Amino acid sequence: MIRIKYIWSVMIAVVCISSLGPASAADVSVGVDVNSAYVWRGITLNDGLVIQPSLLLAKEGFEVFFWGNINIDDYDGTLETDELSEIDIDISYGRKLLGMDVRIGVVEYLYPNDGSLVSTGMVVETEGSGEIYASLSRDIVAGLSVALQAYYDFDEVKDGYGKLSLSYEGIVGEALLVTTGASIGIAGRDTTETGEDGLHEYEVFANAAYAFESGMGLSGRIAFTDTLDDETLAEQETDIYGGVGLKYLF
Repeated sequence: MIRIKYIWSVMIAVVCISSLGPASAADVSVGVDVNSAYVWRGITLNDGLVIQPSLLLAKEGFEVFFWGNINIDDYDGTLETDELSEIDIDISYGRKLLGMDVRIGVVEYLYPNDGSLVSTGMVVETEGSGEIYASLSRDIVAGLSVALQAYYDFDEVKDGYGKLSLSYEGIVGEALLVTTGASIGIAGRDTTETGEDGLHEYEVFANAAYAFESGMGLSGRIAFTDTLDDETLAEQETDIYGGVGLKYLF
């Protein structure tokens, strides 16, 4: 029932974005990433090749974001190959407030092929779950920013997860945007397989993106992640992962 209600909320959100007025057209972008692994909050969901398509609709602070994961490798026989294992639907609104970028939203995680809720560290067979979230980010100096994200799973898990990150971005040459940064995560006890809350994972990363005048964009990413406390998050299969992406802005 929650899944059906959520699909209706997505339809309403899309209609609202489309009807905000003719002052500015909605931004629409489609993309696809090919990654060497699927890692979620430090947890290895697939240590092999995955394809992750996405679609973003954005207008005047409102965003509707669709994202999916397709397993190409089978994670040592534990996953089906060439299977759409996850669909995320994220509806949010953001604006500037007191010198900060503020965004609030709700995201639904759908597992269409008898999936398991392993994104929280627990193996629970379910058709999906939902989170509400809020994020705050602020520029410290030119190019350097700090961000705080807080999530609460109101459906299957009923517990929270938070992330603190620091990043720096700059332009190399005329159009190559390079972003480097690091983050740490903290998880509630019901979002970990050990049942212990506390520091969860850390990650350091580097991204590069190049935008063409045609609206096409190319990107690449590499990251290193590991546990901060093995009593909260056990050692995982994947530490280093990365990939390339292609995006088109209409």
